Amino acid sequence: MVGSLREHLPPEGVEHLFVMNPYRAGTRTPEEAAEVARAVEEAVGVRITGVVSNPHLGRETRPEEVLAGHPVVEEGARLLSIPVVFLACSREVAVSLPRGAFSTPIFAMDFFVRMPWEG
Repeated sequence: MVGSLREHLPPEGVEHLFVMNPYRAGTRTPEEAAEVARAVEEAVGVRITGVVSNPHLGRETRPEEVLAGHPVVEEGARLLSIPVVFLACSREVAVSLPRGAFSTPIFAMDFFVRMPWEG
């Protein structure tokens, strides 16, 4: 499916970001995440220029998961020789993170949609 986007994505002049979640099956280790990122590059025909750190367990995410998951993402990005451009997490989690815990900018998100199983 990703390969179908090839003709719509310019290979240069734009940022191609790879969102990495170490709590997702298939990207739990830095090595797995790097392998998936390279497979995406090959399928789409573009070079990934940066990584978005997005360690989460959906609405169950606590600051502890972000603190434990972000280093995994950083190592995956290091294996790819590309930077982590920002850390994305819910605003609720972001305000609970220890100040100065990350050198990466934090992008705090608000969620407005709930899945049927979330009540």
